Amino acid sequence: MKTTILYISSNLRNTYIKLHKDVIFNASFLTGWYEKDFQKIFKISTVYKPSKTDILYLLPKVIIPRNKLKNICTNENINVTKKFKESNIIICNNLSLNSIVHNYKYYQVNTEIFKKFITLDIFKSHPDSIRISTFLNDYKEEALFIDYYLMDMLNRKLNVDYDSINFCSPHSDCEELLDFIIDKPIYDESDLSEYLTTTDSIIINKESYDQLTLMFNSKQDLSLAMSVMTNCNYSASYAYLLLLLHLNRDAIYYSDNLKNVDFAYFLYCMGLNHKINLDKDFLIFLLKLKNQFNTTNLDIIIPHIKHEITNSIATNTFIVKTITLNEDLLTDLGTNYTYTF
Repeated sequence: MKTTILYISSNLRNTYIKLHKDVIFNASFLTGWYEKDFQKIFKISTVYKPSKTDILYLLPKVIIPRNKLKNICTNENINVTKKFKESNIIICNNLSLNSIVHNYKYYQVNTEIFKKFITLDIFKSHPDSIRISTFLNDYKEEALFIDYYLMDMLNRKLNVDYDSINFCSPHSDCEELLDFIIDKPIYDESDLSEYLTTTDSIIINKESYDQLTLMFNSKQDLSLAMSVMTNCNYSASYAYLLLLLHLNRDAIYYSDNLKNVDFAYFLYCMGLNHKINLDKDFLIFLLKLKNQFNTTNLDIIIPHIKHEITNSIATNTFIVKTITLNEDLLTDLGTNYTYTF
């Protein structure tokens, strides 16, 4: 639910300095959403299934290569528009919503307490103090919001409790867009990757994984190996793709191909960014995130990372011979999984 709050800010950056006339106080009304309400309203839908009536609008920061998007539109008989009012499906990524709203932390304080604070001796000769005090005489709400520096000063002067809240307000040029998409289905752009797959798309299995590993080792075939990864069937190849990214991270990170828009989209669909930070725990996290958490994929990944697992807990006395998962993961997996070597 959209709401309006009173926000009082300052240009203070050091709350221990003595107030002087160069300090500026501002009072303004902000319209938007509390973050918890914003997340409920702009909830990302799951599993996009194209329909012939679909007209897609891409929010800012969406990176799907336009040639691939064009192929999806042709194959699935859907359309894309640059005018959001013509759309009925919204496509975003994990940066989109933050690019069209400000998300700031404000501090809530009782109005009467702030009125007392603004009349303290340190404010007496300040012109903005008089202006804000007069303004607050007509303000009837129980609470208002202030910035960190005012709250820090208020807390030290009056020793009051306070709560912080995150408040989302639209960028000035995005208000109409936000009002429009509020009741539209919103999908993550990674959902579109399923419709890039054709009958010719490669599925990386044990044999092709070994071939790609040799290509990475040769250095000269690095670009080709990364191209194969970019154009394969992501979902059916997910576990092997994770391994290739994990075990060849440095070669990929320092490659010029990392900046390629196709590879950037591939990484996003894998649940990663250009830094490709993948440790043993995050590998399992990604399997869960992408609904790839099963014994088949664990049997693919764990043999390749078993030394990372054992080295983190081994001692001069004990050697790890069996690997299992914590109780929560075993519950999610639905079986008592162990790997013995």
